[in-house]
Amino acid sequence: MPPFAPKPADLEAYVGTYYSDEIDTAYTIYVEGGKLKVRFRPAQRFEITPVYAEAFEAEGNLLRFTRDGSGRVDGFLVYAGRVRHLRFVRKDL
Repeated sequence: MPPFAPKPADLEAYVGTYYSDEIDTAYTIYVEGGKLKVRFRPAQRFEITPVYAEAFEAEGNLLRFTRDGSGRVDGFLVYAGRVRHLRFVRKDL
């Protein structure tokens, strides 16, 4: 699999607030210093690093982004330990 190295401008496509009704939690994805980061509690912020196309790693967890029919990022799935396919939907489309 070829390495995935998005340009800083490409990271803007992922910026937004995402919500999971299953666990009643919101994650905010933002760019800071040319890197993609996630905040899910006021004091919990992590850099997320590219793994492969549309997938990023944060603190040992995988976030795999999804896109709608027009190509816009519309959410992501979290894979963390035994958690699989935990869906977060973008709220600011």
